[in-house]
Amino acid sequence: MMSEELLPRVLSASDPSRAATKDVAIAPDGARYAACFGRTVLIGDWASGEEIVRLQMQAPLRALAFAPDGSRMACACDDGSIHLLDVTGQREAQVLASEHGGYYEIAWSPDGRRIAGAHIDPLVSLFDLSGSEPAKTLDPKIFSDEGRTAVAFSPDGAILASTGYNAIPRWSAGGQRLKRLGVKGYTFFLDIAFAPDASAVAAIAETEGRMTLHFWTADGARKIGKIALPGFSARVAWSSDSSFVAVTASETPGLSLWSPQSLARSEISVHGVSMDMAALAAHPARRAFIAGSEHGQLVIWEEHGVTKS
Repeated sequence: MMSEELLPRVLSASDPSRAATKDVAIAPDGARYAACFGRTVLIGDWASGEEIVRLQMQAPLRALAFAPDGSRMACACDDGSIHLLDVTGQREAQVLASEHGGYYEIAWSPDGRRIAGAHIDPLVSLFDLSGSEPAKTLDPKIFSDEGRTAVAFSPDGAILASTGYNAIPRWSAGGQRLKRLGVKGYTFFLDIAFAPDASAVAAIAETEGRMTLHFWTADGARKIGKIALPGFSARVAWSSDSSFVAVTASETPGLSLWSPQSLARSEISVHGVSMDMAALAAHPARRAFIAGSEHGQLVIWEEHGVTKS
């Protein structure tokens, strides 16, 4: 009988200053990964894990996102700027700016037309890269003192979701407000991710020190359920086949895996590493993830089939 497990591969590419990894991303073709720490952007080869190029920015970095066609990468900085890099020629293609300061997460719309940047407050900046529309500020008008705000587009690009206090604010791709997803209690949502098959959306929440993982249908019409997490978790990412989610885990350093169908731990086992993870991204074509540690180390988890009698 075949049993599945995710095994870690610690990459040699890392931050020599041991600064915390702010974000990681994987190119749409799965061939390259990227990470940022301090003012440094690192792009590496997925198969070998080796570094391809290392770029220096003028301001500290917070978030990364590859364009849907893989030709560019957006790098968001503390000073409110988003730099669009041509990852083939490593040249700066465009700079976007916001008056609301730095970001905690950015997302590229599936059609490549828009970039959403989530600020420290629940505000979201929405940029139209075609230039046909001015930049917009999306204000959910909810209180939040958690600091970190996350943002994500649905796979079809029709819904833009962010995180806040007691709610998941939602907008259309153009910025029109939609019905928010809410919960009861003193709850802060920390991260959000749509399933690649558009079946569901997952969000991590903290309520007075207790962590929970929530699932809704992607259109927000129905709450699927929630899972009590055993320790602090701040980032979530779906497997490429939408069968489970990975979250950064503190009780077992590295990752833990959870099933939205059973609302319990996934049957796929994951081997831990002795480091706490601060950033997480999923491979677009296989059951694999990359994470960055609090000390600038990068780890890839990949699926392996193990024969058991």
